[in-house]
Amino acid sequence: MKGLIKYFWLGFCAVIVYVSVWVVVVNQPPPSMADPSVSAGFSSLPLPSPTPTSLPALATPKALQAGTPTPEVSKYSSEEIYHLIDSYSGQYGVDANVVRHIAICESGFNSLSVNGKYAGLFQFDTLTWRTNRQSLHLDFSPALRLDAGEAIRTAVYIVSTRGGGAWPNCFPK
Repeated sequence: MKGLIKYFWLGFCAVIVYVSVWVVVVNQPPPSMADPSVSAGFSSLPLPSPTPTSLPALATPKALQAGTPTPEVSKYSSEEIYHLIDSYSGQYGVDANVVRHIAICESGFNSLSVNGKYAGLFQFDTLTWRTNRQSLHLDFSPALRLDAGEAIRTAVYIVSTRGGGAWPNCFPK
């Protein structure tokens, strides 16, 4: 029975992610929801409208202030993030829907999210970031936590090696 609930939950999360990404990227409901005969019960629900918000300026991490050049952080659309998750998940043999679920839970799918000492799509702290990036033999500059491609690569590696232990509150059970 637990296995059945797990698969139901993953399927439910996949639908939520699909609809969320579709609304963000296309700015309208998915085709199946646009048809009144299909979405009779949902027609009165308001769709979120995109509102531009300014992001707070990020402080340069102390480790980088000592003359180390700050790596350039690439900007990605939600659609690009979605495809990067698919790509890295395939390489590491991880369920892409689990990775998407963690990203939505941790940052609302916002790669520039900062919450105290946690930053990026998966809200890495600097110690977790450094440890795992060194294991991958990659640049462990804390600023790269805000680069969606680098964060996804690192998060998928962690899920493939340790499961959801790094995200105990966001890993689907």
